[in-house]
This record gives sequence, structure tokens and C-alpha cells, in this order.
Amino acid sequence: YAEHRKASIAMEHLKERDQMGHDLPDRSEFVKKSIEATHFFMLASPSYWSINATQPWMVTLPTLGAKHGWGQAAAAMRDVQSHVWGDMQAEIFSTKGGLAALRGKNRAKIEQAFNLIDQIESKLSNQEHKDVLEYLRKNHIIDINVFTEMRDLASGRKQNSWDRVIDASRVMAHLTEVNNRVVTALAAYQLDRNAGSTVEEATAYAAKMVSQTQFNYSAENKPPLFQKYPLLFQFMQWPQHMYAHLIRNYMGMVEAGVLTKSEARSTLLGLLGTHAAVGGMVGMMLQPIKLAFGLVMMGLGDDDEPYTFKNALSGATYDRMIARIAADLFGTTVGSVVTKGLPMAIGVDLSARMSMGTLYFVDLRGDNAESVLGSIVASFGGASLNQGMKFANGVGKIMDGDVYKGVETMMPKVARDAMRAGRFYNEGLVNNAGDTVIDAQDMSAWNLLTQFFGFQPARASQFYSAQSAIKDAERYNIGRRDSLMRSYRNADAGERRQLRRDIMEYNRGRPKEERITISQLMRNQKSQREREQRFRRYGANIDERKARYYEKYGEPYFDE
Repeated sequence: YAEHRKASIAMEHLKERDQMGHDLPDRSEFVKKSIEATHFFMLASPSYWSINATQPWMVTLPTLGAKHGWGQAAAAMRDVQSHVWGDMQAEIFSTKGGLAALRGKNRAKIEQAFNLIDQIESKLSNQEHKDVLEYLRKNHIIDINVFTEMRDLASGRKQNSWDRVIDASRVMAHLTEVNNRVVTALAAYQLDRNAGSTVEEATAYAAKMVSQTQFNYSAENKPPLFQKYPLLFQFMQWPQHMYAHLIRNYMGMVEAGVLTKSEARSTLLGLLGTHAAVGGMVGMMLQPIKLAFGLVMMGLGDDDEPYTFKNALSGATYDRMIARIAADLFGTTVGSVVTKGLPMAIGVDLSARMSMGTLYFVDLRGDNAESVLGSIVASFGGASLNQGMKFANGVGKIMDGDVYKGVETMMPKVARDAMRAGRFYNEGLVNNAGDTVIDAQDMSAWNLLTQFFGFQPARASQFYSAQSAIKDAERYNIGRRDSLMRSYRNADAGERRQLRRDIMEYNRGRPKEERITISQLMRNQKSQREREQRFRRYGANIDERKARYYEKYGEPYFDE
């Protein structure tokens, strides 16, 4: 019965998926515009195109290399790339990186760019390669990606100015995606043919490699929740596919099936290796493992360290532990490379942008219930909501008088990065309090160029990481100190004996300014009595010297 029940559930799920494929949700105009706007504001950036272009080398190469050897896989991919690059380059120059789309009369050039695969096919001398690309295209494997699907939303109607802006922002991303898929498909096909597979077998292998390492972003391939709530799960298909690829190979390593154990193991090690190279120990580690590590450290209970749920959830506990150990073992310079990857050696931090298993970015602010709820909504509410909150933040800065930063916050990423680079050039790195923490003259031309193209300079990254770790530890210790003093104030005589021991333990090794003294505990009790008296007298905790002026505002609410 149990097996029959499982089969029935599987059949129902397949029917549901089939129905979804033939009857896709009719998205409202609001949803369509929100998706388009979020892509434009967040992904129209040279840094995104560059990082996306590395996916064949970060994901496909380890997968092909596990079966055919890294040397052969890399050579096959380089060979295909050399043939494809000429067409890519021609389209980049023809469309001026997509900017030509802003003028309606250039629509033919833009359509040609979106049909890059036709040009690639026409110039291939190997008929088998032409056939495999045509097969993959007819089966919606080679040219279906997040950008072509999004572009289809606007098909069937005359272009307006907004459509032209959106097309301009998509051209480079689309060219990069097509390049990635063609390189993957033809390299996989040729490697499998060289290994003795038939045309049909090699074609099937090429299709599998494109789907497994470049991913299928078509609407039909989205999970039901992603279909139903597209704004909530926008940009979540990449981590979904990445985890599916990791789990598939992990299962193959445990129990051989379609994959041999050695192939699955080599793929996993290769994926870890490529991501460790560019993202260090921080970038290669999966987020659920960071969470588990943080929870374990919470459970072990070192009261002197900020091993909090917030830091476990965000991964900060793991990241900071790795940074500390690496610095102790190798020194700060080499330690930063170990922690955040080889790009740190040339002054660029890619650890957050090229992490292997990031599912979410979360900053849990626990000041009160509202801040906790707000930070959860910001972290998990979807990209469109997050972009809307950035707009609100920008408006707030403008109203506070910081017009430049406000406008910068509201700009699309490509403009925001350029404005930030300009600010670094003129002001250096300035914190939210207006203090200059890195002088403008200390920002090198390379730092400015790195920021201009959308990458974080290592110098700024290290400052942000250090400041975050220091302030977080300070807040944690202030909270612990306040908690001990509050507990002592409200405790009875028996409880205070134990609390005095806890306070002595807290004071051990701390600077004089942070220690809790007997006189402070007594003042704390006296302060509580004074606060309670002010509440009873004035209805608020207000300084006695100011009470005569302000108490009149509370008089209408109290009995005579």
C-alpha cells in the first residue's frame, strides 16, 4: 500500500507539472513590471555579466572534468569558446553593449543579438555541432534562460520607451547566457563523442550538462511555489538548481547509480575547489552548514563571544571564526586570501558574489519585535520588496539632507556603482555618522575602478567586516552587562549570591570601563526607584530639571 501511495503521489505531481506547463499563470501587469524593474535595477551591471560568464568554469568544468579529466574538459571548453567569442564580440560592438536598443531604429540589431545562436550555428564547420545545437534549441534547452523568459512577457505588442530600456539592459546578460550554454553543450558533446559515444548518446549528454550546470530557467521548470509567488521567489532558481546539482552528486557518491561514486566525488570536490579559489573558505561553504555551525557554537555556550542566533542565521559566526583562525595561522594578508579567495590578492572581494550555496542574505536586527519582523521581511520578502525598501531608504536620506547618497541608493546598480566610485574619489570611505574612515588619497585608482565596475574593493570589504565584528561584539557585551545588572536589581538575597559570582566571571579580563562594580549595582537600584517615582509623578521618565516644562503635555490624561 505504501509503495502504491508513493506512486500515486508522484503521478499527481507529474500531472500538476504537466498542467502548469500547458497552462502557465497569467501574470498581472504589476507582477510583470516588478520583475522587469528588479532585473533592470539589480542585474544591469558589468559585475553581474562578468560573474555570470564564469559559470561554465566554476560549475561545468568540475562536472565535465570528473568524467573526462580536467585537462581534456578545459581544452574542449577553450576550443569552443575561441570559436564563439568572435560572434559574441561582434554583437557587443554592434549593439554598443545593449545601448543601441534605446533607439527604436536599431531594433533589427537588437533582435540579431537576441538570436545570436543563429549566427553561431551558421559559422560552425562541424555538421554534428550544428545538429546538436539545433536539437537543443528545438527542445528549449539551449536558449531558455531567465532573460529570454522575461523578454517573452513583452512580446506581441509594440515597443515603448520602457521596453527599449529593458531590452538595453538585457542584451549583455543574454549574450553571456547563450555563450555559457553553447560552450557547455558543444564541449560536453565533443568530449562524449571522443570517449566513444554515439551521436544520440553524446547529444543526450550535452543536453544533460546544459540543464545540470547552466540550469533550466523556463517557466515550465519552476517549482509550483515559484510559479504561484514569482515576486517572492525571484532570483531563487539559481540556488535551487545549484543545490539540486550538489545533492545529485552527493547521492551518487553515497550510492552509485547513473553516476559512479568516483565521478560524483570528483564533481563535489571540484565544485568546492573552484568556489574556494574565488570565494575562499567563506564563499565555498554552504549556508545551511554555516547555520548549523553557528547553532552548535551557541549550544557550546561561550558567554564571552557573540555566538547568537542572529549570527548563526546570517553565517557571521562561521565567517568570523574562519577569518580569525586564518589570520592567526597565516597573518592578515594571506589569511584574507584563505578566508575570501584569490581575488583578495589583487584587491577585490568576490566572496559574497560568488559563494556556492547562498540561499538568502539576512541581517536580523533584534532591538525589538518590530525590527525583528522588519528584518525578516527584508531578508525573505523577495527582490522586488527589497528594491522598494531601498527606494524608501533613499527618499529618507534625501529628506535628511544627504541628497547625493539618497539618489545613489535609488539608482540602478550600474549607476549606483559609478556614483559610489565618484564618492570614494572625492570623499574617501565615509561611514553613516559622517566620519571619514579611509581618506580619498588612500583610495587607489584600482580601488576606484573596481568599485566603478560593480565589485567591492578588498580594502573597503575588510573595513566593513572589521567594523561589523567589533560593533557586534560591543553590542553583545553591552546587552550581557545590562542583563546582569537588571537581574541583580530584581533578584532576592539568595539569587544575588549566584549573580555576584556571575558578575565576577563577567569582569574577568575586561577593560575597567566595562566592569560592573558594587557602587554601580547600588546606583542601578537607586535609579530604578527614581524612574518609578517619575513615572508615577509625571507619566514619563523625564529629567526632574525638565519636568516643570514638559509635564503640562501629560496633564490632560491624568485625574486631578
